[in-house]
Amino acid sequence: MRGFTMIELLIVLTIMGLIMALVAPLSLHAINRTEAKMELVEVKNWLRNRSNKAFLEQRDYQVILNKNAAVVFLGASTIESKQFKYLEFPKQELTLNRFGMLSTGSVSAKYLKQTLQIELQDNDAS
Repeated sequence: MRGFTMIELLIVLTIMGLIMALVAPLSLHAINRTEAKMELVEVKNWLRNRSNKAFLEQRDYQVILNKNAAVVFLGASTIESKQFKYLEFPKQELTLNRFGMLSTGSVSAKYLKQTLQIELQDNDAS
């Protein structure tokens, strides 16, 4: 009777292991995708905050997005840089003028070979 219980336990553990092997990769992909979307919103908010700062300081800033980084320049001086984990940008240059206006309405990025647009004028990243 005791051997029969051990076999049942072994079967249950095997079934649980198979289920976990199927579900875990899907869960991890969903988590990474959610974090990438959060990073999109973070980029958008970061650019808006930088734009507000340009207005408050009455200065023109230049932002260069390239690969997984963004760098803010004031003239030839680097003011700030930011690294991204999930997003990759084609080389793009933005100007944040002293009136708080961005030189473009959207920025493009890639996540897992999918091109995404970050609309800077409305409230959502797409």
